[in-house]
Amino acid sequence: MIILFFLYFISFFLSLAAMEILSTALMLGTVIALIKNRKFIWPHKLVLIAFAGLLASAIISFWINIQKPGEFFDYVGDFRWMLLYIGWLQFFNFYFAKIDFKKLVLTGQITLILVGFYSFLQVFTAKDPFRPTVVFHKIFEDSPYVRPNAFFGLPTTYSYACAMFFAVSLAFLIYFPEVEKKWQLWLRRVYFVMAPLNIFIAFTRAAWIASISSTLMVLKKYNHRRFYQTVLLLVVFCGGSYASFPSFRNRINSIFDSQYVANENRIYLWKANFNIFKENPVFGLGFDENRKQIDRYLEPFNKPNVMRNHPHNTYVNFLAGLGITGLSFLLLFVGFGFVTTFKTLQASTDPLSKAILLGCLGLQLVIWIGAFAECNFEDNELCHQYILFAALAEFMRLKMLKPQRVVQ
Repeated sequence: MIILFFLYFISFFLSLAAMEILSTALMLGTVIALIKNRKFIWPHKLVLIAFAGLLASAIISFWINIQKPGEFFDYVGDFRWMLLYIGWLQFFNFYFAKIDFKKLVLTGQITLILVGFYSFLQVFTAKDPFRPTVVFHKIFEDSPYVRPNAFFGLPTTYSYACAMFFAVSLAFLIYFPEVEKKWQLWLRRVYFVMAPLNIFIAFTRAAWIASISSTLMVLKKYNHRRFYQTVLLLVVFCGGSYASFPSFRNRINSIFDSQYVANENRIYLWKANFNIFKENPVFGLGFDENRKQIDRYLEPFNKPNVMRNHPHNTYVNFLAGLGITGLSFLLLFVGFGFVTTFKTLQASTDPLSKAILLGCLGLQLVIWIGAFAECNFEDNELCHQYILFAALAEFMRLKMLKPQRVVQ
């Protein structure tokens, strides 16, 4: 099971299909362990309330708006991450003590170094040797280089996957600055140079903001010296890049340009989705139904060139899809994760627990700050990584506060 878990962890950066297959295998193994040990643990009641509320909102919205019985199970299947969260709680209950988390993080770093070299190849050649049909996007309209997808479908997914794991790696660097062997030191140095570059070259503005915000918040709280060093490094790197590279300068300037294509798309998609919410304030139009029916709500704006897609904002997407009810339950789940992870971190005493919980906290900051400009939680690759660490943080809380409920 531990080998499978390591393979699953590596798949975060390589293959969604592998994530689905390996997570299914791990959950089946966990069910067998449950049958043998009969030691089931429940998450906090607020998590269960959030899950029940979200699922109820989705089902009510389905029967009000969609009413296609043949699509019901596919529709509900979009919320299978709730089962995965509870499944990971059981997995950690049986196998937490057997996992070497420092080796797990090291394995992830090695994987992302290799993936990083592969992504650099894509930037300069606009080719993917393993997937010749992949479509690349220009770094900027007038740039000869492209945004790398690595092994993902989009550069956005790649940048967030890197940024989320970077938060975990940073936490382990803070609490385990020493390494056992010299090669590990060099590998760590290579990773902490390449990881920010991987996030940078994917040219996802929201991922830049989310990753920088998460990094600075973590360092400001737990390592002041590194915080000021990082601020100085960011000023030098970003200032130098802004002055030297037109593509980067244009990308930064585009953040404040409401006429820039990507910004204009978002503005009108948000307006259209707010109109959906006004018509369906309590339970929304149906999860993902707002995306499918977006044409109708964009018509009044007379903007034929605006992309027909989700709103590129997780909160707006839930608001339009599941109404104020669904969004409230989502925020309950998210807020619970932040508050309890922080409180458990404050109460922890051993370095491993602190590193894990700080990593979980930083990762949550990345995905939910980025959620203001992307529907990243609905991205299956990112959802897998987030749910694993959210469940791990909850397990750490249970392990510390209610040890009688945990397998010793």
